[in-house]
Amino acid sequence: MSLPHESEGSRPRSFVEAVCFVQPYYILLVGLLPGFALIFGSLILHISNLKASAPRFAAIDREVGYLPALNWSLTYAILLPLALYLMTNVISGLADALDRLHSRGMVLTEDTMSQVRDPVLTSDWLTGSLGRKRLLMIFAVGIPATYGLVEWFLYNLLRLVHLPSPVPSYPDYDWGLAGIMPLAGQHQWPIAPRLANALFDLLAFTTEIILIASLIAFFIAVLDLGRVVPSGRRGDSLLLVPDLDSKSTDRRLGFEVFADPLEKLFGVALVAYLICYLVRLEGAYMASSSSQSLAGFVTGDILKGARQAALEPSRENLISAFVQLFNLGDQQVRGVLASMMSVLVATFSLATVVITVRGAALSARLNALRGLEDGTLKLAGQEQEAVAKKLDDMVIWPFGYLRLDALIFWVIVAVGTLVLYRIGLFMAGVVAFSLFVRLMKRLLQPGRSGPAPPGPS
Repeated sequence: MSLPHESEGSRPRSFVEAVCFVQPYYILLVGLLPGFALIFGSLILHISNLKASAPRFAAIDREVGYLPALNWSLTYAILLPLALYLMTNVISGLADALDRLHSRGMVLTEDTMSQVRDPVLTSDWLTGSLGRKRLLMIFAVGIPATYGLVEWFLYNLLRLVHLPSPVPSYPDYDWGLAGIMPLAGQHQWPIAPRLANALFDLLAFTTEIILIASLIAFFIAVLDLGRVVPSGRRGDSLLLVPDLDSKSTDRRLGFEVFADPLEKLFGVALVAYLICYLVRLEGAYMASSSSQSLAGFVTGDILKGARQAALEPSRENLISAFVQLFNLGDQQVRGVLASMMSVLVATFSLATVVITVRGAALSARLNALRGLEDGTLKLAGQEQEAVAKKLDDMVIWPFGYLRLDALIFWVIVAVGTLVLYRIGLFMAGVVAFSLFVRLMKRLLQPGRSGPAPPGPS
């Protein structure tokens, strides 16, 4: 990909432009550092695996270590680097797609209908606008930093430094409060180790800030495509037409260049959903006073009704299992915030595909049809009837396999399973069981999936 700023020799003018300079696997490697630093730090502080009770909240000792808290350990060791890697690929892929619109002659001036080969769309998107910079400063810098630091100060630092007596009933006792939690056979930590605990918490919340900020910044940048891609708005000095000169048989007529980055965009949305779901699940476990571990919470609280209905399939048991499946369970603020984040991610993803890319393709076809009618569209030796046939058969939807109604359905399912988290676990179990059955069939019947063995020579 050849970007305009590369030939100018200037420094990147925005974070979007800077991302295009970086190889995605560099981002992946750098993204691994904070997550594994937190795992290593939890081992040093001996808070990787803890069992403690929340006084006057739970009568039993619960697993509250850093490693079993998947919304922290798994998220920042695996999911954060994966999200950063995919986001870098999407930004570079979208810049490349805009470049290819110009190189394929799909960008024209509105007044003379002449091709614009200089990638001005790419340059405009990479540089950004004053409005985008303001949104980034507020929503991708100010809000995440304020939220993360205030949460750390109120719920970790103050509790660890100002040790109340008697110890209050904190339902969110976990590794972040190891210095003041009642551990079996141990006294509470002196002030120096408690400050080390607070410093570890600060690193964890800083990593959380990085995650939230990067996701918000990414989706703001992707939504900014709607500002630069011509879609027939009043005031557009450029317009798009389909690629009618290419020998490709793809019926999307040039707009298939967006398919690959948009597929990776849905990958980012999926990773963000998994992160939100882990936060929701951990919040439900921490709000439960009767579960000793997250695994016990899942198998006991969630699968209990299903097991009872399967072993004793009476009407009462089936109704009880159904009610249990749709029970919202205990709520925490983090779970509600995770639900809101998931809705935003899903909405941004849909808006990017439907409004920007699909709208641009529809506008391009209309521009070409008008050009055929008034004779301003250059046909480059092609018959007008053949060009009209291509336009009639043009596919507006940028994906070749995922329909809009199916996309909307799965977005609704994802948001619904985040709220009704038991259904999400049930669906995950069904998918895992189906994959296991298919794997076993292939292992037991290898002849069906592999080539036939060679005959005798």
